[in-house]
Amino acid sequence: PQNYQYTVNISANGNSILSNITFSNESRVDRCATTNSFVPGSNELSLSYSANIESAYMFLDYFELKFNRPLIAENDKLKIFYKVGTTPLEFQVSGLPSGENRVWDVSDFANIEAIQPLENGSTVRFHAQETQTTPKIYYVFSPSAALPISDIQRIPNHANLRDPNRKGKLLIITPREFYDTAEQFEILKETQVPRPVETERVILDEIYVEFSSGVPDPTAIRDFIKYAYNNWGQSDIDRFRPEYVWLLGDGSYDYRNIELTNYRNWIPVYEINGNDDIFSRVSDNFFTAINNTKNNNSDLNPVLSVGRLPANSQEEVEHYLQKMITYSQSYLGNTIDKGWQSILTFVADDECAGSGGCGECFHLRQTEDIITRVPSKFDLKKIYLTDFPTEAGGLGRTKPQAAEALLNAINRGTLLINFFGHGDPNTWAHEQVLNKGRDLPRIHNEGKLPLWIAATCTWGKYDNPNIPSMAEAVIWSADKGGIGVIAASRAVFAFQNERFVDKLIQYLFPQKSDTAHSEIIGNAMLRALGGGSNDQKYHLLGDPSLRLADPEHMVQITNISSDTLKALSTATITAQITNTDGTPLTSFNGKAVIRVFDAVDSLNKCSRNYVYAGGSIFRGVVTVENGQLQSSFIIPKSIKYKNSRTGRVSIYAWSEDTRDAVGYVDTLLFLGSTTAVNDVEGPQIDFTFEGQPDFFDGDFVPQQPNLVVRLEDQSGINLTGEVGHRIELIIDGRIKKDVTEFFVYDENSYQSGELRYTLPALSSGQHQLIISAWDNLNNYSEARINFNTASASELTLAQVVNYPNPFSDNTYFTFQFQSPNGSAEVTIKIYTVNGRLIRELESFAQPGFNKVFWDGTDRDGNLVANGVYLYKIVVDDGENTLEKIEKLAIVR
Repeated sequence: PQNYQYTVNISANGNSILSNITFSNESRVDRCATTNSFVPGSNELSLSYSANIESAYMFLDYFELKFNRPLIAENDKLKIFYKVGTTPLEFQVSGLPSGENRVWDVSDFANIEAIQPLENGSTVRFHAQETQTTPKIYYVFSPSAALPISDIQRIPNHANLRDPNRKGKLLIITPREFYDTAEQFEILKETQVPRPVETERVILDEIYVEFSSGVPDPTAIRDFIKYAYNNWGQSDIDRFRPEYVWLLGDGSYDYRNIELTNYRNWIPVYEINGNDDIFSRVSDNFFTAINNTKNNNSDLNPVLSVGRLPANSQEEVEHYLQKMITYSQSYLGNTIDKGWQSILTFVADDECAGSGGCGECFHLRQTEDIITRVPSKFDLKKIYLTDFPTEAGGLGRTKPQAAEALLNAINRGTLLINFFGHGDPNTWAHEQVLNKGRDLPRIHNEGKLPLWIAATCTWGKYDNPNIPSMAEAVIWSADKGGIGVIAASRAVFAFQNERFVDKLIQYLFPQKSDTAHSEIIGNAMLRALGGGSNDQKYHLLGDPSLRLADPEHMVQITNISSDTLKALSTATITAQITNTDGTPLTSFNGKAVIRVFDAVDSLNKCSRNYVYAGGSIFRGVVTVENGQLQSSFIIPKSIKYKNSRTGRVSIYAWSEDTRDAVGYVDTLLFLGSTTAVNDVEGPQIDFTFEGQPDFFDGDFVPQQPNLVVRLEDQSGINLTGEVGHRIELIIDGRIKKDVTEFFVYDENSYQSGELRYTLPALSSGQHQLIISAWDNLNNYSEARINFNTASASELTLAQVVNYPNPFSDNTYFTFQFQSPNGSAEVTIKIYTVNGRLIRELESFAQPGFNKVFWDGTDRDGNLVANGVYLYKIVVDDGENTLEKIEKLAIVR
């Protein structure tokens, strides 16, 4: 706060004690006064304050009342406070039981001293020390007043936390409830290939027993870490002492469960007090700042890297375990989304703040500066809010196209996401480019888990037990979200954020090297952290010993068919897989995804020149054999024709034996054109929905179906994304979606491929979808489909018909069905018009279109006579049952 002026008045029983106490801004004030306004019995002490700014607020620390009273014990005990004295003083306490009473000097709880009374009995006399330079506290009591102890037992020390032979580079501290799952983390870390990590797990309660007499205390955790760091691994040649500390469990500022009585503080947090989100902070770095010799928070420079898994249940711990297993196998998965390991996404807030001012250009400039630290082997996805249109609505200024671009980038896969801008625990930017409630349910990036870096206020706030932040949800969400988060727990400042993230990116990608693998996340974080309070607000959620999944080998592009690539010509690229030293890897067999981009687009805003990657020219998969690969593609007519060698080809390859590689060339020239090809037909368009290969026009699909579109053209598909030449969906004539970036060519093809896209949630009923695409000669095609959706919470049965009808030999009973429970049992009963049952068929149905065969015979295997019959279809999903009756005819 700035320029706040406060005035405080204090009264007792309506009588003023102190008035017009003034102070400014963030400060602490101590005042003393003497009064005779107090009376025996109940009293009222009140404080009032006023401020020059309505938003100003003040917190009362405490009132301290000092008054004289007779030295008469109550309940056989008395606590005496005595200020500094220079001459001996004798105390005489009455009201005690006769017998041997006790006098203790408890001024220092760590050094309690017993004092021998001059007289002991119902009255106790004792001397204060001859001279005193600090206030003293004496406790006079009868042994009968001491709290009873029911039992004392020796706690066996099975943990052996002080054993110098214990070792481990990764130290996992876990509650007892998560200990077994922590073993799975330990196995995973110690068997990962390459670079296994020696791991040791310790139960939190055992730390308390050994280092704080069994009392839960954050300082005990730090004392243990310091001991392990200084003493473990003594017998090991490699001295495997802790380098990384991983706290398995969420923490809360509510130590005493005042706000939530049923909340479990799994691993305590260290809170640094302050009046607001600027001055307060929560720090896990406290636990590893083991060289701090000051009794304050000014030296919280950690010696070991630390991370936290903010889980509140065994289930959430297991969710992250499964994500780590998937991440360690990131080379597996859907071919369509391959190559995410070589993509970095950068998001920058626009210049308009929430107050209405539009002068904050620094978010874009900061992002562009950070990008200069990134190795060129990565493809960059930029989402700069300043370049997206603004819409006004009930939520204020929003940029839905930017939000959609970010969601697509997340779901398609990206190794890292970095954001500079405004935020809160659930949101990025005033324009809502990311919103927990809206976007978390729509994130579906299974197996493609990024590291999130959020240089914004409070998005990483993890110590509020009432409202989990989006950063926490990103970590413990099952099968999606992220593998790690680096974010601030409190309000932070933009330019200090830039310094921190700049160092973080430098250390994460050492020397900006295309051949070096990324640094371990915890190491980069440890080196980037400074001693200032702004840096202390940043923390890591996730495994501090984790290394990003960027490829370790290289793809060397050995030949491109032409120095200048002309529109409508066919280009061929040849490449080989190598070690980082250039040695060919002839044992590398697998596949590669190739991305080719047009010349860059240049812009200038906020007094800064910057570029976006050019439109996509080709995106496809090829076979890698003996470390060699080759791919051809047709260059579209709608290139930019810039005389600029800024076109780019990037290749990500993965082998059958878990290795992967990346390579690029960013000096391609796309200019000129060849003789036109005799092709006037647009692409062939076929479509279906995932899980429904036999889709027919009008069939039922889920309310949020996954569309599968097949495109084929002898001239290839136009992927540039230029206005007027995009692959687009139009839903019900009003919802338009550009889905160009979701298309990938088939393996070893540049003429056919497919795109998969999840449609937005649709209302129940009939819908129409128009799919349009262009080939590389700019020939246009479109296709239309009609489909029906049913509520996912209801059992539906529709379009019951048999075909053929009438029939002579056999027929199929067909129908559409949807159920929230998935599959269902189906019974088809066939009757004569008089109601006699002649045949019963049983089957299982899946959501969507289904058909059941009937050979025209009755229960005895005899052919049914000519005539009209009734049939009833009954669908049972285990909770609900639906049935429909129709007619059929047999004519032989």
